[in-house]
Amino acid sequence: MGANAFAHEAGIHQDGMLKNPMTYEIMRPEAIGLSRNQLVLGKHSGRHALHTHLQGLGYDLSEEELKIVFKQFKALADKKKHVMDEDLEALVTEGVLRSAEVFSLEYLHVTCGTTVLPMASVQLSINGRSVKGASYGNGPIDSAYNTIAQLTDAKPNCCGSRSAP
Repeated sequence: MGANAFAHEAGIHQDGMLKNPMTYEIMRPEAIGLSRNQLVLGKHSGRHALHTHLQGLGYDLSEEELKIVFKQFKALADKKKHVMDEDLEALVTEGVLRSAEVFSLEYLHVTCGTTVLPMASVQLSINGRSVKGASYGNGPIDSAYNTIAQLTDAKPNCCGSRSAP
């Protein structure tokens, strides 16, 4: 990366730039044909710079999510001079967007027809614990939703009104 007076890497400079660009720049980057100043993310970058850069990439993280990504960012920045957008996307995807599997379907059986009431039997794994149940509904899908809602204490809205025997 070549020298650029509008590329800021030091954390204190980045924070100042985000609050007021004229703090460290006596002219606007557009005056010499650049589209904007840029924050070069590295080991000296702070939370504010990371958060702003992530927002520019389309990620609106909560404080807790930012805390997770910032910790991983600092570890990566210690190993790598400049952290690229692709690195940040991987950190967000792996650290925040990928969550542990809470629910897993182990078994589903539905019964329906013109001479029987629609019913679903379901067995789920919830955080590794197996639970099972059965419920009726307005059809096979509604029955499955009712059973899953019963097992998970959720209030899904599928096929209209909830029905239970």
